[in-house]
Amino acid sequence: MDRNISRYGTPHELPEQIPLRAGPLELIYQGGDLRYIRLGEREVVRRIYFAARDHAWGTPPNVIERHTVEKGDRTFRIILVAHTRQDDIGLYWQAEVKGDADGAITYSVRARAERTFWSNRVGLCLLHPARECAGAACRVAHTDGSVEEGRFPERIAPHQPFMDIRAIAHEVADGVWATATLEGDTYEMEDQRNWTDASFKTYSTPLEWRAPVLIEHGTPVRQTVRLSLEGDAPARAGRVAEGDVRLTLAAPLSRTLPPVGLGADTLKGPLDAASVAALRRLHLSHLRVSAAWPEQ
Repeated sequence: MDRNISRYGTPHELPEQIPLRAGPLELIYQGGDLRYIRLGEREVVRRIYFAARDHAWGTPPNVIERHTVEKGDRTFRIILVAHTRQDDIGLYWQAEVKGDADGAITYSVRARAERTFWSNRVGLCLLHPARECAGAACRVAHTDGSVEEGRFPERIAPHQPFMDIRAIAHEVADGVWATATLEGDTYEMEDQRNWTDASFKTYSTPLEWRAPVLIEHGTPVRQTVRLSLEGDAPARAGRVAEGDVRLTLAAPLSRTLPPVGLGADTLKGPLDAASVAALRRLHLSHLRVSAAWPEQ
């Protein structure tokens, strides 16, 4: 098996990781995405990125045509031009990404449909890290101006924890809160631990809206995510120096894994013999199938 496929799920080399700072915050810019935004050792936001989903929830890759990165000691500015094209989907988009000395980070995107296509979702996504946020208190501002006091789910939530989101804030240090403000659409959150991803994803286009929708040629998309800090954040939060990583194997745990099953892919045809044999070796306990009653 190709090494990159086994490591990353793609045969291509990953884009360069560029370390950046926005005041006390550290982060990585990689191929159009902002990743691992941290205040010292504390991860504040896992990822901010632009994505389009086709009518079957496929995610076409973003291709960066060109970008410029202006990197200061405590600030940065990125201008990028990109496209997202696969099968029927065709999007041309530009983004301006800025980091200010006070810790504010802004990701603004302007997109235009290059052709007419069906899509379940187009827009910016924001990921909060599960390790730091699960069970943590948060404040959610809604589009009507009301504010909800809540918590990120501690246990995996099967349904959206928060709906109709305009902004969400959580405490990242004593007296320091990070607020993510979202503009350009209506947003909601899902618990990605349902799909083994260690994050909470806030995305545009609520699932209760009709999908897919027809995106007409020339349709514009304008969205912005802004992350800001409130409170006395240190000018440069310290991090533990990196050293050798040592792993120690303890005695085996006398625990039994819970029953594990899969959901059936109803969009593809029957499995071939090799796929069936691979599934049998997993000793799965169940297969989940979604059934729809025919309309009367």
